[in-house]
Amino acid sequence: MATVGRGTWWIVACLACGGAAPQAANADRLAEICRTTTNMGDGVCACVGDRARSELSEQALAFLVASMDKQEEAAEALKKELTLQEITTAGMFFATAPAACAGAPKGGA
Repeated sequence: MATVGRGTWWIVACLACGGAAPQAANADRLAEICRTTTNMGDGVCACVGDRARSELSEQALAFLVASMDKQEEAAEALKKELTLQEITTAGMFFATAPAACAGAPKGGA
C-alpha cells in the first residue's frame, strides 16, 4: 500500500465522495498551487480555479491538481481512469487558461 503524501488525502477523499464538493475543493487547490508556484496574481489564479471547475471533468481536474502538486502516484492512478481527450484537455488547460484569465486578446482584434 502506498503512503499518502502531502495533499494526496483530499484528492482521494474528493474522488470518493462525488458531486460538486470535490470539484470545488480541487479547483480551490489548483488556484492555491497557481498562487504559490507562479508569479500570476490572485485574480488570475482565482479565475484559473473557476475555469477549471467549469471546463474540466471532476477526474481530469483531480489529475491536473495531483500532477501539479507532484503527487505522482495519485496522478498515475487518476490517469488510468481518464480518456485520451480528458488527458489532453487537462494537459493543455494550464497552458491556455491563465492567458484567458489575464485578458489576453481573443481572436486577434
